Parts: sequence; structure tokens; C-alpha cells
Amino acid sequence: MLRVRDPQVALDFYTRIMGMRVLRRLDFPEMKFSLYFLSRADADAAAPDDLGERTAWTFSQACDS
Repeated sequence: MLRVRDPQVALDFYTRIMGMRVLRRLDFPEMKFSLYFLSRADADAAAPDDLGERTAWTFSQACDS
């Protein structure tokens, strides 16, 4: 997890420069933050297109440490 001040700048970096893709965005307006789940290009093929299935798939991924 990374905390960023400007999500648009961070997303531009991670998507354009690092080649990642946004899998899911969860907004929490009452708490004034959003969560963005990104994936490496090699994992893109496995991500389902259906939003519900994509959410379950996103949360089932192992973290690389």
C-alpha cells in the first residue's frame, strides 16, 4: 500500500511508466479516500471482466514481498 497526495499523478506513473493497469477502484467519500488496485501486465490476462468476479479475483491474489 502506498499513500499518495494526488492519485492522478501516481496513476499516470504506475500505468504509463511502470506498465500497470487499474483493476478496481473503491471510493469511500465519507472518509475522503479511494483505494486503487493495480496489476502487473503479466497478470492482466487472468483478471475477469465481470466487476464482481474481478473484485473477488483481486482480493484473492498473493502479495509479492
